[in-house]
Amino acid sequence: MGCAQPEPVQVVVETPSAVPQTLAPTSTPAATATAVATLGSPSTPTPLPTSTVSNSESAIDNGQLTIEPPTPTVTQPATAMPDPNYSIQIAAVGDIMLDRRLGARIADGDVGYPFELMRPWLEPADITVGNFESALGDRPDVYTAAEGKSYPFLSPPEAARALAASGFDVVSLANNHALDYGIEAVRDGVRLLEAQGITTVGVGENANEARAPQIVEIDGVKLAFLAYIDVLSEDQGYDMTAWEATDARPGVAWGRPEIVTADVQAILPDVDHVIVLLHFGIEYLRPITPEQQTLARAAVDAGADLVIGHHAHVLQKVEEYNGGLIAYGLGNFAFDIDGDPSTMVLQAWLTKDGVERFELIPAVIEPGGRPRPATAEESREILGQIGR
Repeated sequence: MGCAQPEPVQVVVETPSAVPQTLAPTSTPAATATAVATLGSPSTPTPLPTSTVSNSESAIDNGQLTIEPPTPTVTQPATAMPDPNYSIQIAAVGDIMLDRRLGARIADGDVGYPFELMRPWLEPADITVGNFESALGDRPDVYTAAEGKSYPFLSPPEAARALAASGFDVVSLANNHALDYGIEAVRDGVRLLEAQGITTVGVGENANEARAPQIVEIDGVKLAFLAYIDVLSEDQGYDMTAWEATDARPGVAWGRPEIVTADVQAILPDVDHVIVLLHFGIEYLRPITPEQQTLARAAVDAGADLVIGHHAHVLQKVEEYNGGLIAYGLGNFAFDIDGDPSTMVLQAWLTKDGVERFELIPAVIEPGGRPRPATAEESREILGQIGR
């Protein structure tokens, strides 16, 4: 089956010459344990950002997905030749929801509050990435909550500044809360996030745009980010597939093995690394499902170096597979919700050979939704949950 390939979008990020010492500790605080591993080498609403490819469309007809061949795309050359000995640090977290009590603190002017205790592990990384699990907008009078859907979230517009102030560079919007308040809120959210220099991925005005890779370049090293959702309908019967972007409908990129494989393979020749963000699994179920394993491994088999998962609200295992690294579920990170407070930051270092090593930084979500570093005892318990 041929697969339409989305047009990549390129973002150039300048590496700071220095990091303030107060934000970049030279070692992990004594109270926090880490798991370390090394892998071997082997206003007026505007439309979502558009792609120049307009005839590579996917459509759903009578329940069948058809994917047409793409128009070839050309990625702009790197602005600098990468150092062959480069090492790019990625910091990744799971679900971020800045409504409820966290949203109230932000709206009251305390923009730094949600992430301030974990900022030393977020801000210094070359790229910090998370899943933004909420609508985001500043025109609530024009938004409409998804009818029949439980727990719609709408974060205040200042949430975009809260993310940027703590170093977030890329956020996935391919999740089951992105359209809680409709497509106008999505458009406004993208506008607000991009105004703060945060790249969004996983949504679009059609399937082609939702699947489009976002390319971030650091000192000549090009990283492509792709994001997808693959979740069940809600217990109350809300059909999440209604949010899937099609030729004629805006929405989120839906993750199917053949689509993820095609998208990774299409962009791989033009970049140094591909990172895939997957919103998948079953809520509150720690063991991964066969569907999760199939989808995540398909991304690695296609050439992705790193797969970052979320959605289950609990931590899931981290797997070294076929030269790549899969974090199936990083749990909640900043999220005002009852449930398991265990969370972590995944730090991974990418070299020309892929993921050279990674670290897991355990953390605990305080009542109200703010994460803090775990103590040594808490860290051992948290790492034990995923067999580390």
